[in-house]
Amino acid sequence: MSDLEPKISIIVPVYNVSLFLKSCLDSVLDQDYSNFECILVDDGSTDCSGSICDEYVDADSRFRVIHQSNQGLSAARNNGIGIATGLFSVYIDSDDVIASNFISMLVRPLLSNPNAVSAVKATIFTDGEVFGHGDKHVNIERVSPRQGVDELLSEGLLSTMAVGKMAKTEYLQRYIFPLGRKFEDLPTTWKILADASDVFICFGRLYGYRKRPGSISSCASIVSASDYLTSILQLRDEALSHSVVDQQSVSFRICLESCRLIEMCSRVDEGSSEAKRILGTAVDLLRRCAPRALFNGGSPLL
Repeated sequence: MSDLEPKISIIVPVYNVSLFLKSCLDSVLDQDYSNFECILVDDGSTDCSGSICDEYVDADSRFRVIHQSNQGLSAARNNGIGIATGLFSVYIDSDDVIASNFISMLVRPLLSNPNAVSAVKATIFTDGEVFGHGDKHVNIERVSPRQGVDELLSEGLLSTMAVGKMAKTEYLQRYIFPLGRKFEDLPTTWKILADASDVFICFGRLYGYRKRPGSISSCASIVSASDYLTSILQLRDEALSHSVVDQQSVSFRICLESCRLIEMCSRVDEGSSEAKRILGTAVDLLRRCAPRALFNGGSPLL
């Protein structure tokens, strides 16, 4: 291990993913960067995921595990980052996989610019497909925080998912995910880029996101729709007042998420008063945001 290799903390929330967990953790073991700790947060799994976590902890001292009662993804991430001891940290999801050079590529620009954030957009693969090997040659581009947030909000070179973004551990500890809420990434992740000194975008197949039925993003219910709306409104209220964020980019993102929420509402009990409230608010957000998103015009959104 070189003196130039700072310790990296990998935070992995785990909940009932026994079918995929080993492939995720094996991809962590396969890293060409050895100085890491992998913090597994078993969020009250009712399958054998907790036992799988214990197996990896027993086999490799770089793995640590927290077994907790089910508190949700936000609490799992928050608790994991709270005990991280690496200089830099990154989140990955327990049903995803990372390329063998994932850590080494993301940490490279941070060695000379430790107050920056490095990020890669996930490569989506469906359940049953194989992510395969990552790209050996990865280009890295330095952009301003404003450009980074624009790419994230516009679903360009980055996404709002918390995974695949590396920064100083003490920096990430400032950004707590809202407890007990789904779609917690949306109002949170953009802040990590907006408040950084610089953003480094890594171009390549480094992170494999497994798209599967039953994931949080694919589940439709009144509770999910309510959480989704709360996150959209938080994004609107906080991003529009941030000096780094472009209002047109935020407006575009609100329109996009509102359309997705409207589609979600079509798959739940549309006759309930709560569904009608959510649908009405989503339609109103879309109406208000569309002029600014498309033409950078219209009345203020707040």
